Amino acid sequence: MRTLLLLFVLLSSLCSCLPEDESTPEPKLANIEAQLDYYWVLYESHLESSNPDSALYFMQELKKLAEASSKREWQAAAYGAMADIRYIQGYLGEAVYLYVEATNFFEKEGMLPQLANAYNSIGDIYAATKDYKTALSYLSKAKDILIYEGSSKEKAMIYRNIAVCYSELDQFAEAQDALQLAMKEALAEGDYKMVSRVHNLYGAVQLEQRNYEKARENYLLAIESSKSLDSGIKLEAGAINNIGEAYLREGNFKEAEEWLNRALALKKEINDPTFTQSTLNTLGELHIEQEQYAEAIALLDAGLKEADLSIVEESTETGLALMIEALIKASAKGNGPNELASLNKRFSTYSSKLSTYNRKLSDLQEELETSSKQQAVQLATEKYSAASRLEASEERSQHIKLIAALLLLGAAYTIFWHTRQRKRTRKMIDAIDDVLNRRPNPLVQQIQGKLPKI
Repeated sequence: MRTLLLLFVLLSSLCSCLPEDESTPEPKLANIEAQLDYYWVLYESHLESSNPDSALYFMQELKKLAEASSKREWQAAAYGAMADIRYIQGYLGEAVYLYVEATNFFEKEGMLPQLANAYNSIGDIYAATKDYKTALSYLSKAKDILIYEGSSKEKAMIYRNIAVCYSELDQFAEAQDALQLAMKEALAEGDYKMVSRVHNLYGAVQLEQRNYEKARENYLLAIESSKSLDSGIKLEAGAINNIGEAYLREGNFKEAEEWLNRALALKKEINDPTFTQSTLNTLGELHIEQEQYAEAIALLDAGLKEADLSIVEESTETGLALMIEALIKASAKGNGPNELASLNKRFSTYSSKLSTYNRKLSDLQEELETSSKQQAVQLATEKYSAASRLEASEERSQHIKLIAALLLLGAAYTIFWHTRQRKRTRKMIDAIDDVLNRRPNPLVQQIQGKLPKI
């Protein structure tokens, strides 16, 4: 029995050496869900009140609490929310890093709608820095999930985003295919805001191919779709602006100016400087085409005064490029010395601003490239580490099984040896007892029968 007890102790100690499950048991914390909900409400309220720094602080606190209580779904949500904040603040590299961290959680926890949204956001970031091929790779991942898991509204959104990238890459056939799918899903959902946006983008694709009439037809359909919406004025203003641009590209300056002025009046009602700047840019371009450089400079200057050069915006980039062009052409026209000195001074100012903007864009592109490489290395390292841990665990398990088998064999042999010894000892005791009690013993008789008789 002592041998068996010893064997049991050895096997128990070996089993205790087996690698533990990596998931730690959830600690019993009082009102943990209420605390997490409270932080989330604070995050949302501060984000809505345009206070992203405070929103980020509360989300970081939520993440700490979620980690301490092993609430993996909350951890995933925290990474996604922090990524959204950094995206809003213009820290695109950090935003991508946080989104990728979020995707790791979303994938492991089977949170597919959230995973698709994260991929879509990453795609948007790369598209903002004009890396449309990388953007497409992430948007395609989102599409593959949303095809099975998403609503018609989500599908329409992702198809439209994919169409934008194809259009920027001059892959117009692919862009139109994606737009047809987007329109189908938007109509199925009854989402006329998306219907208007799809018509607008379809018009832009036609405009890039110089199909001016078809472009204007789609812009008019965008206006018609937007009229049924409570907040359709912004969509309507955008489409009117695009009709003016189509006339400008066609060389019909009179019609272009009429439509652009209509768009500008609507956009001023909305009071969105970035949105207004795009129309001022197009009007500036119109005046450059007509060699009315002073008017162009005044319009472009009005748009750029509201621009934030620390944020990558296509309208800012376009405005700066047009301003440089207008200043160069105005200087070459042969103005007086005083006016020429003023133009040169403004040229120097805007050249510096354009350099700052281009440097910012370059820094963001480099930051994203570095972030992508770091993520690739990190994922490869994690994969290798996981494989190594699994291999080591399996090897250790095999060793433990081998030792256990050897111990069991040793125990079986020990039991067998002790049993055999007990039998021999019993026979000897019986023989001695027979001799002492003068009883005939088979063993003694057998020995005596083999002795020679005297």
